[in-house]
Amino acid sequence: MTTRQTIQHNTGQTFPIAGVLGVAFVVLKLVGVIHWSWWLVLLPFYGPTLAVLAVVGAIALVAGLFYAASHVVGRRG
Repeated sequence: MTTRQTIQHNTGQTFPIAGVLGVAFVVLKLVGVIHWSWWLVLLPFYGPTLAVLAVVGAIALVAGLFYAASHVVGRRG
């Protein structure tokens, strides 16, 4: 295997840290080691999705503000 093939073979592999944390938290909750509420225990499963939605929402908000500001400036002139 050449260096180029090794690099191409290893790209795109990520460690699913959120999934591992989620499973660990669920097991710890069921065993009784942690006494968190279930929404905190399950947060690693839906946390990344919420983070993406927050970023998309922030981008949409900023784009909307720029759009509104450009129309207000255009009407003054």
